[in-house]
Amino acid sequence: KEVEKEEQIKKLYSGQRFGGLEDLGYDVRCFFLCPDDRMKHTGLVDARCEDMLLRGLLQETTDLKLNGHMPIDGQVARAIGYRQTLDYLQRDNPKDKDATAFYKYLDDFSKTTNSISYKEEKSSSSSSVSRIEAAADIIQRMCLLSRDEFEKELIITAAKDPNNHNKNNTKTKRGKNRKDNNNNDDDCYLSKEEEQQLPLSAQTKLVNERQGKNMKFYIPTRHKLMEGTKEFQNVLADADRCTNRMKKKNESRNELA
Repeated sequence: KEVEKEEQIKKLYSGQRFGGLEDLGYDVRCFFLCPDDRMKHTGLVDARCEDMLLRGLLQETTDLKLNGHMPIDGQVARAIGYRQTLDYLQRDNPKDKDATAFYKYLDDFSKTTNSISYKEEKSSSSSSVSRIEAAADIIQRMCLLSRDEFEKELIITAAKDPNNHNKNNTKTKRGKNRKDNNNNDDDCYLSKEEEQQLPLSAQTKLVNERQGKNMKFYIPTRHKLMEGTKEFQNVLADADRCTNRMKKKNESRNELA
């Protein structure tokens, strides 16, 4: 019994899931799409957050909340976008035409969205369509591989993994304190030629991690909702109307209580 308990405890803290499709004998393969340029992609996400406000996110959130379709402990109220909007509309001591509070809300919304957004950028341009088709072709090829071949595509050996800072490893000429072609510090243990021989998934992982080092220097920029523009004035006026609707409803409830 003690042995069984120990095994159960190990399973609980192993981080592995049980009872899923793999346990039922299915061949499960996961794919993730990464942007080529994380800095550019983050700017695109910021712009999309502004577009959501221009298309009525404030009004939509207010209507859902006041009509009883967004309970405070429900999943919808916790969703990114809705959650930040509710916090803003129900903030303490709200004031009309408060650009500071509005921009804080927009920054929180954009930052939270970016923190979970590693999806392939999409637009109506033909170049994006061709990139999506190319990604689909790669996924199809990966699905047609045998399981052993698929696993090999994902492996970076411990000796060559740049994240494995083993004292016994010897860095190549592209080691620490040297600059790569993109002028970024590169802790990679691989030469450029070796890196090009890696599977596509491994190459993508390395590029994505290198770009991540520069993300701390990203500065959010306004794309359409700049103070003084017609778009900003319209959205801020909409924000004030929605805030006052929410405030009035809450005051009525307090009076009834």
